[in-house]
Formats: sequence, structure tokens, C-alpha cells
Amino acid sequence: MKQTLFTIWMFSILTVWSQQPVRLSIDHQLGGAAFGSTVTAQNDLGNDFRAERLQFYISQIELVHDGGQITPVPNTWFLVDANVSFDESLGSFPIGTLEAIRFGVGVEQAANHLDPASYAMTHPLAPKNPSMHWGWQAGYRFVCMEGKAGSALDQVYEVHALGDNNYKIQQISTTGLPQGSDLVVSLTADYAKALDGVDVNSGLIRHGTSGEAVDLLDNFALKVFTSHEGNGSVLSAEYSVLEKEPRIYPNPSAGILNIDHPGRWAWQLFDLSGREVRSGEYTGVHDAPFRLDIRESGAYLFRLTASDGLVHTRKIIVH
Repeated sequence: MKQTLFTIWMFSILTVWSQQPVRLSIDHQLGGAAFGSTVTAQNDLGNDFRAERLQFYISQIELVHDGGQITPVPNTWFLVDANVSFDESLGSFPIGTLEAIRFGVGVEQAANHLDPASYAMTHPLAPKNPSMHWGWQAGYRFVCMEGKAGSALDQVYEVHALGDNNYKIQQISTTGLPQGSDLVVSLTADYAKALDGVDVNSGLIRHGTSGEAVDLLDNFALKVFTSHEGNGSVLSAEYSVLEKEPRIYPNPSAGILNIDHPGRWAWQLFDLSGREVRSGEYTGVHDAPFRLDIRESGAYLFRLTASDGLVHTRKIIVH
């Protein structure tokens, strides 16, 4: 009887929702006005400024839906340019009701130190001009913000922010906006808030992993993005620490899965019939992902039970 109930539960997870096409749209703004390189805004310090160059990466996108289910958007990075409109497909996912979107600004550590030349030229992580890559050891520039500031707008400022320790995940509540057959996650990005607490009045050059570069990335994680729903309401953006949810990657996989989650936890792998294929416990120190080798192709459910009793279930594809 328990086996039958589990099979029904698992089948419902895999099939209850049809595949929903999802898009991500970002409305670029500066101080509440449409973004432009000649638009002047003020930060919270009263500094007048313009942003002539503003580029940043988005990575590790996840969709939160249907009572807290988390579906990752695998192998997806976007290089966003505030001077260019942004409306991109994320793919199709088994979603009933969308609740939130999660993403990081920058490039996650697993991809941050790979060779840009290994990608096709059209790939977001391939070499760019102007450059978005600092070097193999430091990795990518997460955000580049440059322009003029001061009362006469004659002071040059540049903030290039990077560093694995400065990479943060944020979660923004949203139900999405139906547009035809698509569900559109519509975000408003007010880049004036990126310079909150950053004094650019006399000019500023900060390239690296400290000081104003950290302030800029914190503002991107906490203040820049909001969700604009169809009724005009703006929902809050919430900072969320990555370690609260397990990262399971790559998915789909060629057979080797990495499971990144802190502390001690138990795991189970089920096939589509509900049969437990393998199980075990992870008790190691959180300094490297747990590696799971799955030798047979197919669809599986991976269930992780954390030490606090929370259960996380993900569909895994191996081919």
C-alpha cells in the first residue's frame, strides 16, 4: 500500500503540470525613468550621475512554484546590457502556479573560472568587447557600471565588481504575467539604486572585490530588482542565501551529478516506478559537492532529507 501511494505521489509530481513556456523580461530604469546613457539620476546621497555603460550577468535561475517546488533553469547565463531591451526565453517547465524567481547577479563559482575561449562566440561567457572577464583566477566581472557624476557631470566613475565571495542569490516574489501561451516573469530594474551609499560625486574608480564593488553587488541583490505585476503592484525582493536549497547540477546529466548542500543529510534515488534505486547519507564537511554516479539513462527522482527534517525533491534526467 505504501509503495502504491508513493508511486501515485511521484507520478503526480512528474505529470500534474503541463509544460509551461516561461520568459524573463527586464524593464531597464534609472531613477524611475526609462534607462538611457544620457539620463541623469540621483542616488540616495544626492549625487547626480549618468550610467553610460551598465552590463551584468544573471545566472543560476530557479523558478519557485506550486507550494515551494523549485525548478532550475539549467546551463543558462545572460549578459544583460541596460542599453538593450531584455526579453528572453527560459524554456518550458512543469509549472502550475508560479510563486517566485531566484537568480544570482554574476557568474557562479563552478563556471566563473573556466576559459572564455572555450565557448562559441555567441555564448554569454565567451570573450566580449569591452571585456567582461578579469582573468582565469579572478573570473568574470559580475557588474560593470561606468559614467559621469557630480554637479556638472564632469567626474568619471567606474565600478567593476567581481569575486566568488560576493556572489549572492536573491528571491523575488512573482506570479508572472500571461502573454499568449507564455508566462512572463516581468522585472523592473532601477539601476539608480545600485549606487545607494556609493559616493560618486567626486569621481570613483573601483575595480575588484572590495569596497564600493561589494556595495554595488549588495545593492543589486537587495534593491535593484522588483516584480511588476499586471495590476501595477510591486512585490518585494528578498535576499536568500544559496545554501538554504540544494544545488543539483548538471541536470540533465551525462551520469555524474553534483549535490551541493551544507550539513548532514540523507538521500534516496527512485526510478519512475517508485522503486528505490539507491540511498545513502552525506556526512562530509561542506567544502566540495557530493558526487553521485548514475550509470543508466532515464528519469529519476532524487530526494534529499536535511537534518532539520526538510525534504527536497528534484526530477533528474540522465542521458
